[in-house]
Amino acid sequence: MFFNRAFPYVFGGVFLFVTIFFIVILVSVLSPALRGKMMSGQVKAMKHMVDNSEDELKSMIHTVKSAVDGSENSGTFCKYCGKPIDEDSKYCKHCGERQYWD
Repeated sequence: MFFNRAFPYVFGGVFLFVTIFFIVILVSVLSPALRGKMMSGQVKAMKHMVDNSEDELKSMIHTVKSAVDGSENSGTFCKYCGKPIDEDSKYCKHCGERQYWD
């Protein structure tokens, strides 16, 4: 008997709690200030990746240009990393891989 009279009040309280919970979540996701904080972390991570890869790309471009021009080294390059090495090298001084000559 008690359950029948208390059910609407309990159900109403649970419904109100769930509704408020979803409103708080929705506001926090759609809030420009919170979205800005989340995006700033992603932007910082992306900037860090770009800054670190910039030096590697410059090095690779320089290696390719010098290989095409033939200006820096007369022609012996590592078969694994592509960087110039001495003609009599058994191992690459940059990546450490063993060089097998045909």
